[in-house]
Amino acid sequence: MRVRVARLDGVFGFYREHATGESLHITYAGLVVGHDFRRCMEFLDLKVPEGDTADEYVRLNEGDILARFAPEDHDAVRETVAGLGHPEWAGAEP
Repeated sequence: MRVRVARLDGVFGFYREHATGESLHITYAGLVVGHDFRRCMEFLDLKVPEGDTADEYVRLNEGDILARFAPEDHDAVRETVAGLGHPEWAGAEP
């Protein structure tokens, strides 16, 4: 799993380094809380929907990241998120 995360980081790093013209860097977390959604809409020259607030977003997954994976993969998930510096994502103390 750590290899997959590193590969994706590399892919997106390549995109950032080689992008030409205007570009916008946003994060998933920024979209969830709402501020990157507004920035994205403005960047695309689209009208931001009336009353758009972060309160309108609905969580699609449980807060516990382990619940998204098969039990036999939990140790690998814990190891991966700890390696990323975020053991709290898997319910561990930082």
